[in-house]
Amino acid sequence: MEELYKKDGQFSETNKAAIIALVLAAGLAFIQVDLAWIIGFVAAVIYEKNNN
Repeated sequence: MEELYKKDGQFSETNKAAIIALVLAAGLAFIQVDLAWIIGFVAAVIYEKNNN
């Protein structure tokens, strides 16, 4: 937990890919609410593949 609050810790930087994926998925989910769950799932898969 301490790493979350350190200015130079493991979690100090913003993950730009995560922010972009979140904004895109949220925008698409608002367009088609009935399919929001699958849009979020696809965004998560794309994000995970790009970070591994």
